[in-house]
Amino acid sequence: MSADTPPSNRWYCPDSVREHNQKLGCVLQRRWNMSLRVYKSIKALTELTTVAVVGFAISAGADPTISVIIAGAIVLGWEAVEALVADSDVSVDPEAAEAIVNAIDEATDQEDD
Repeated sequence: MSADTPPSNRWYCPDSVREHNQKLGCVLQRRWNMSLRVYKSIKALTELTTVAVVGFAISAGADPTISVIIAGAIVLGWEAVEALVADSDVSVDPEAAEAIVNAIDEATDQEDD
């Protein structure tokens, strides 16, 4: 198998992204008792709401420069929190992380049926 050929997983995801998400999920679960899925949902909803509010504010006559700066601060704030949390000193047990991923995949497969 060449380096460019993804493995025959159901969904291909680079190892660095998987490791980042596993680490972030472990930290979120330990610190705030929140799953990665809930965190990503809140993050996405916040970003979409921010863009919608800024679009409405600009159409209502707000200064576009200030509006975009505020929106950028909100969106980048979430990215900064994620980077700080994921880069904190946390060791992830690969076997435990794989078991969690498999359990989530099985639950997702059962929901799809």
